[in-house]
Amino acid sequence: MRERVLRGAAAVLVAVAVAGCGSPARPVPSASVDTAIKGWERWSRIAWRTEPKGEGQDLYSYVYNDSTRPAVNVRLLAQAFDESGTLVGQKLERLSTTVAARDRAYVRITGVPAADTSRVTVWTFEFLEIPAWRTR
Repeated sequence: MRERVLRGAAAVLVAVAVAGCGSPARPVPSASVDTAIKGWERWSRIAWRTEPKGEGQDLYSYVYNDSTRPAVNVRLLAQAFDESGTLVGQKLERLSTTVAARDRAYVRITGVPAADTSRVTVWTFEFLEIPAWRTR
């Protein structure tokens, strides 16, 4: 009896593990995948500059929120490319603050590999929903 219960429990665990395999994969940053939210440019824009730092570079940037809603959980993707356009390094950086509606937030991304060109994009974000009674 006990052996049958253990086999049944093992079958349930295998079924749960296999069911998880069919879930959609989250995007992974790469040279061709620079955001997890297509169309982020409609609500945001980024201005940045690079500065050499040791063996790499730091990126100093402003993230602009052009929306009428505050943006939270903002993550930026900084990527470094060599002269042939090959990705040589990347880093995801989470903003420690909310980007207020129609405002900007400053972020410094450290430890990006030295490169000929760099790119900074919005990887993910969420809009904070404000109750209608607070907007009147």
